[in-house]
Amino acid sequence: NYEKFYISPFSNDNKLSVKGKILLPLGLNKVILTKNIKKKIKHIATLSEINVDKLLQDFKISLGIFIKWRSYGETFFKSRPNLKRLYVVGWYSPAMMGLVSAAKTRGIITIDLQHGKQGLYQAMYNGWNELKINNGYKQMPDYFWTWGEPTKKHILAGSNREKHIPFVGGYPWIAHYLKYEASKK
Repeated sequence: NYEKFYISPFSNDNKLSVKGKILLPLGLNKVILTKNIKKKIKHIATLSEINVDKLLQDFKISLGIFIKWRSYGETFFKSRPNLKRLYVVGWYSPAMMGLVSAAKTRGIITIDLQHGKQGLYQAMYNGWNELKINNGYKQMPDYFWTWGEPTKKHILAGSNREKHIPFVGGYPWIAHYLKYEASKK
């Protein structure tokens, strides 16, 4: 048994789509940053030579989205007490991080399905501080389903880890790709 949800509208003519429901919390949480957080963000902006006010505003918006989706996810997952696993595609948006965090508070295993080739320099899949990664981050999936050994190796480039583990699950849409896409190129 499974349920499929989309967090944004999708095209009905997409051959990879299966029937799914739209999952969409309403409203934004008002975010008030502490002086210490503001100071750190200003420091990062200065080091990066970017507009301080813009970075502060973007951070507040992203944090608000994370909080909204985490809160919504807690309520949503509570209504599904038998849920064992949550699969996401593209874990690193504030919305997905919020859902993953909510799932993990309920003991739900989270898996990110690889949605494209992840190379050496894809920052959301490698280059992490391995000492910190082994403590685990609640907003990151437990597992990363990769298409092949190269991506798994890229994710593990720093060292083996006990948290946020990649595994080779394969490319689940290869038949679709060969039938509908490969002939076009």
